[in-house]
Amino acid sequence: MAMLLRPNEHWVANTRSIWAYLLLKHGSLSLAGEELQLYRSGAQDSEMAYPLWCDIHARMKPSTEKLAELSSEVAKSKGLEAGAFGYLWSDAVSNALYEVFNKK
Repeated sequence: MAMLLRPNEHWVANTRSIWAYLLLKHGSLSLAGEELQLYRSGAQDSEMAYPLWCDIHARMKPSTEKLAELSSEVAKSKGLEAGAFGYLWSDAVSNALYEVFNKK
């Protein structure tokens, strides 16, 4: 909700955006997938999972900004405009990348 109200200040921490954060962190599709699976398997109890996901959310800011920057450059090279809301753009790119690389 906060991201929708203030998209220049807040970012999304969901499965897909955290996967993208882990992809940038490790530089490996397999390592990102493995670490995400570890986070998800330990998140069975929502009360126990909340501190873990909060910690990940706080660490995501630099990589979320980097993903927005990198993907904006790609968009420009294709004649597209990413827009002024970098965190929203980064979330959309995270979603698209997750869809491409995590087909089952």
